[in-house]
Amino acid sequence: MKFSVPQTDMFKVLSQITGVLERTQTRDILSHARVSVTDSGELTMSCTDITMTMVAQLEVEHVEEPGGASIPGLRLFDIFRKLPSDEAVTFETAEEMINITAGRSEFRLNVMTGPNSNVLEGYAAKPPDDHIQYTITAAKLREMLMYTNSAMGTKEARRYMVATCFELNSEHFRTVSTEASILAMATFPNGVEGLDETKQYVVPRKTVLQVTSMCTAAAGNEQVKLTFGSNHFSASIGMFTLTSNLLDTKYPVYQNVFPDELSWTMVCDREGLRDALERAEVVAVDASHRVVLDCADDVLTMRAASTRNDRVETGIALDVCSSERKVSINGERVLRILSNLKGARVEFTSDASDLQANIKVIDSQPDEKPAGASSDAIDITYLMATMSDR
Repeated sequence: MKFSVPQTDMFKVLSQITGVLERTQTRDILSHARVSVTDSGELTMSCTDITMTMVAQLEVEHVEEPGGASIPGLRLFDIFRKLPSDEAVTFETAEEMINITAGRSEFRLNVMTGPNSNVLEGYAAKPPDDHIQYTITAAKLREMLMYTNSAMGTKEARRYMVATCFELNSEHFRTVSTEASILAMATFPNGVEGLDETKQYVVPRKTVLQVTSMCTAAAGNEQVKLTFGSNHFSASIGMFTLTSNLLDTKYPVYQNVFPDELSWTMVCDREGLRDALERAEVVAVDASHRVVLDCADDVLTMRAASTRNDRVETGIALDVCSSERKVSINGERVLRILSNLKGARVEFTSDASDLQANIKVIDSQPDEKPAGASSDAIDITYLMATMSDR
C-alpha cells in the first residue's frame, strides 16, 4: 500500500474516529485504526470498541499501490497532530511496518498482521429491516444534545442514567436524559410522517457524546441521518458513519414525574439570575451548594450559608411572580443548566409540594411571532428535585 494525503484531510478524519478508541484495551485490534485505499482513490478508515464502530470515507488523488493496514490509532492521531497543516503525508507499507513521511519527518510504525488484523475491512453499516430514519441538521441535533447531556449521569447506578432516550412520533423528535435528581428534555416539533406510535431508543452515553462531537465539527446546515433499529443506532454526517448498539433496557415513563398542576410561577432574566447565583455560590459551595430562593413582591432574594456560618444574601428583580414562595435548590446544578440555555428569560414553576421545580426557557419577545405561526424552535425543559430545608 502506498498513497499520499493532505495533513488537514487526514487530521479531520482522525480527530473524529479515534474518539471511539480507548487507551486501555483487552484486545490489540481494538486500539488500531484500519486504513485501506483502492485504485480509484477511495480511502476508508474505521475504528471500533466492539459496541460502537465509526467509519470515514474520503477521496485521495495520489494512489500508487492499493492495500490496507491496521495501524495504532491513537499513535497515528498524535503524529498528525504534530505535523504542519500544509504538508502532504505519504503512507507506505513494508513487510510488517508502515512508513509515514511528511517533509523531513519520517515515522515507522508496526502494523498488525494475522487473522484478526482486517476485521473491519470493507465494513459498511447496514440498517435493519425494521429501521426508522430521521433527518435533522447538525446544528439542531447538537443543540438538543448539549441541553440534555448536562443531565446525563456518569456512573452506572441505573443503565438508563448513563444514556439518552431518543423519542420519535409523528409530532416531534425528542431527547431525554436523567441522573435521578435532574431530568432534561429537548423537543423539536418535527416528527416522522406516518409514524402512528411513539418509539423510544436508549443510546449509550459514549455514543451520544461522539455524535455531539460529530455535529460540532460539521457545518451547521449539514444534514444528519439518524437510523434506529431494534438493536442498533447509526448516525451519518458527511464522510462519517457511526454505528452503535442500543441499550437493552426500557426507559422510565418520565412523563409521570412532571406535576399535573403548577401552583407557582416565576419568570426572570437569565443573565441576571446566573450572576446572582454565582455570587451565592461563593458561600454555598461549602454547604452542598444549597441556595434558598425567596420570592416576594416581584423580588427574588437568594440566601446561602456555609458550614462555618459564613452567609450571603443577594437578589434580582422578577418579571413575574405568581405568589410568595421559598424554595431550596442546588445552586451549582442550576448554574450548569443556565450556562447551556440561550433564551433571554427563564421560567421556574413548581407544584404545591415544593418537592420539584421545572426550569423552562421562554421566548424573550413572544409578541413578535404571528399567531398560529409554525416554529422549528427547540423546546427545553428541566425538571429538578428541590433540596430539603433540614
